[in-house]
Amino acid sequence: MVKKMDNSLSFLYLLLLLIGICGGLAIGSWKNLCSDCPSVAQIRTFESEQTSKLFSHDGKLLVEIGIERRTPVSLEILPRYVSEAFIAVEDKRFYQHRGIDPLGLTRAIIGVLTGRNRGGGSTITQQLARNMFEDQIGFEKRVIRKLKELQVAFDLERSYTKDEILEAYINEINY
Repeated sequence: MVKKMDNSLSFLYLLLLLIGICGGLAIGSWKNLCSDCPSVAQIRTFESEQTSKLFSHDGKLLVEIGIERRTPVSLEILPRYVSEAFIAVEDKRFYQHRGIDPLGLTRAIIGVLTGRNRGGGSTITQQLARNMFEDQIGFEKRVIRKLKELQVAFDLERSYTKDEILEAYINEINY
């Protein structure tokens, strides 16, 4: 009886040690992977490409110069149905998750594995991360890119309100 208990205790210690080592490796790998992830503090100072606007002396717009024609808008001045439409199309559970939608992600993974891909599992927050930090995260379909996107999405959700994220998304994406 004592020997059986010693074996069980040894097995438990070995199992806990193995879990600790695997956990440490996972955390270390995650930290290493995200060592070059962008700082989400940039969202407040980030400015997407906009045109330069030249006005006449009486305030009339003469010409816009630039590649893209963008004018940032506040979520407060948009009709409510505009933000509701974005949420309905892009991320139905936007206000229920914390940057990652487990149901959407599971659906996307199953779709990829079965060959019946019905759209991505990226949330509005993940799409914002990918679009704002294109140079650091990229768009290629790789696991490392997705993991960086997830980390930045977590950081965005911790640092900003849902409305701030939605406003940045509406102002950043291409239509």
